[in-house]
Amino acid sequence: MADAHLGYAARCGSHPASGLNHRVRDGYLSYRAVVRDMIAKEVDLVIDGGDTFHQSHPSIGAIVWARRQMEALAAAGIPVIGNTGNHDASADRSKSPATAAINDPARGIDYVTEPYRVFEPLEGLAVHMISHYGLAQSERLLPEPIDGVVNLLSAHGAAMLPGHEVFRSVDSPGEVPIGLDILADDRFAFKALGHYHGMGEILPNVWYAGSLVRRGFADPAGGRGWLLCKVFADGQVVVEPQYIDQRPQFDLPRIDAKGKTGAQVEEEIRANLETVDVANAIIRQVVVNCSTSTRRGIDQPALAKLTESALMWMPDFVRPQAFDQTLDRVSDQLIDPVTGLVVDSVGDGVTEAVPGAAAAVVAARTADSVAASLTSAGSADLPTVYGSWVEDYASAVGLAQEMKPTVITEGIRHLKAASQFVETGDFAIPDARARRSEQEQTAAEQTQRLRAAARRSPSQAVAGADVPGTSPDTSPDTSPDTNPGAGADPAPGVPTDAGAGEGLF
Repeated sequence: MADAHLGYAARCGSHPASGLNHRVRDGYLSYRAVVRDMIAKEVDLVIDGGDTFHQSHPSIGAIVWARRQMEALAAAGIPVIGNTGNHDASADRSKSPATAAINDPARGIDYVTEPYRVFEPLEGLAVHMISHYGLAQSERLLPEPIDGVVNLLSAHGAAMLPGHEVFRSVDSPGEVPIGLDILADDRFAFKALGHYHGMGEILPNVWYAGSLVRRGFADPAGGRGWLLCKVFADGQVVVEPQYIDQRPQFDLPRIDAKGKTGAQVEEEIRANLETVDVANAIIRQVVVNCSTSTRRGIDQPALAKLTESALMWMPDFVRPQAFDQTLDRVSDQLIDPVTGLVVDSVGDGVTEAVPGAAAAVVAARTADSVAASLTSAGSADLPTVYGSWVEDYASAVGLAQEMKPTVITEGIRHLKAASQFVETGDFAIPDARARRSEQEQTAAEQTQRLRAAARRSPSQAVAGADVPGTSPDTSPDTSPDTNPGAGADPAPGVPTDAGAGEGLF
């Protein structure tokens, strides 16, 4: 199993009985369901691929819950070998990762908190564990198999497969790649990977176990659970995916609001909602080309009432872009705003695609996309994000060759701007200086100086240094272990897993 992400929360309210955020509770239940299933199937060994916790500083409740499940495995006589993922790991190497809190070798629960370890838990079997630290460039190593036994390998990172979506998820905090030299090493009979949240085989005998909970619509769709691996003495490995129940999640068919009234769009939304069972579900409805006037014509309180039994109702109204006014004209050609293809009139109102003519427009949109990705990433991740994008993602999305110099220039500009923010830990907004007036810029620089002075002398109040959400003697929490898109902090409290407490779940 892998990627339990215990403590992951969303803005969805709390469970009445336990007081836990509903998504935190979903993660706890999934983790327990997998452990119970493993015990019921009498497995000989459990390998945890990492990211057991969502943060490197998890709540006490998350730690206690994880320890209880590990103790259940120990009581059943099942040893555990666990890895440390990027979410478990602290960016400060002087601090222990979250997995250290559940490491209990005396009970047969071994979590690897160093770069690499090899175990021989069963006769004729060796398990090589490369943690997040062991894949980092500064500590990277190549494992050597042990002769005369079946060698398995587990690592936590993004498989370096250009064009595969696992290598295009570049916004994950602290992500590190797993090189092809490791993935293609056939001296290891099987590679059990963590980090990517979709379950499946990406190369022969190379599997991602996937996450135990789908974290909203950013995670790939598909079943969640664990992998039952049958290892034979000759090195053959047979994998049988095991699935657990999940909270229903529906991404409703996208609606194009162009040329429609609010009432017409609302009617389509209602029709989409009738196709699913909304109770306790997570539901998203994306409406594109939705102008402000159209959106105001949609009775959103009525839709909220209609979906009140859902855990999360997520309407997403996307306004028309400047080039989405009917069809754009570029060099006397038309661009279809839905497909992005350039079309040309051939008479009688019929159009046909013009091969290659859309490259400039598609590339421009792609450049905007990568700019947004670079801006949203933490400065510490920018070089990895940018390097991965230029070499692999650009090709995968069909970036025009002539646009690459422009994108490279844009990326360097972002990186330079980000480097100015490393000491403060803030995120870079490269265009902010250009948009400000001279007066605004002067005021902003003065505020920055005052805040810097406040951090140097935290016991003294500095007039004018306050900014919304901070005070002169405190700086914003900019820990790189915190995922900005993760939602609300986990609810406090330690769940109960036995006796009368069973009813809470």
